[in-house]
Amino acid sequence: LLAFRGLLLAFRGLLLAFRGLLLAFRGLFLAFRGLLLAFRGLLLAFRGLLLAFRGLLLAFRGLLLAFRGLLLAFRGLLLAFRGLLLAFRGLLLAFRGLLLAFRGLLLALRGLLLAFRGLLLVLRGLLLAFRGLLLAFRGLLLAFRGLLLAFRGLLLAFRGLLLAFLACSRPFVACSWPFVACFWPFVACSWPFVSFRGLLLPFRGLLLAFRGLLLAFRGLLLAFRGLLLAFRG
Repeated sequence: LLAFRGLLLAFRGLLLAFRGLLLAFRGLFLAFRGLLLAFRGLLLAFRGLLLAFRGLLLAFRGLLLAFRGLLLAFRGLLLAFRGLLLAFRGLLLAFRGLLLAFRGLLLALRGLLLAFRGLLLVLRGLLLAFRGLLLAFRGLLLAFRGLLLAFRGLLLAFRGLLLAFLACSRPFVACSWPFVACFWPFVACSWPFVSFRGLLLPFRGLLLAFRGLLLAFRGLLLAFRGLLLAFRG
């Protein structure tokens, strides 16, 4: 019995040894699993570091994109400011166009006024030419009148000389013409005045003729001036 009990105890010791081996093997397995978990943790830590580095890269890329967005926004502001400047320039050009159009209208109105002034100058020139012709005709008439007066003065002077000759020859006239002899004192008294008037009338006729020539020359000058104004108009 004691031997059987010793065998049982030996078998129990073997079982306990086998259980210890199993526990040791389980410990080794748990240690290996711990090592695997540690390696997995290291891999996860490395992956975390990679993800952190990727996050940093993405953050840096985001910063670059933000900076690029700011640059694009600044460029957009510059383009907007340039658009405003172009719009203001367009308004200035439109205002300049309106000013040029108004200036064109003023120039057109000035041209019309100049054309109307030219027509007035032409009309004035024609009127001056007609006036000059009238003055020339008047001068010719005055010259003709002066010549007639000069001729009349010559006739009166000749008449005065005849009366003087008749007054000087009164004895012969008294013998031949009794009626003339009755009036010879009056004839003798009036012949100096008649002869003086006859002498003045030629000078008056010459003066009128000279005045007529001057008026004719003035009329020709006015006619020439009128033609120049008409040509200028």
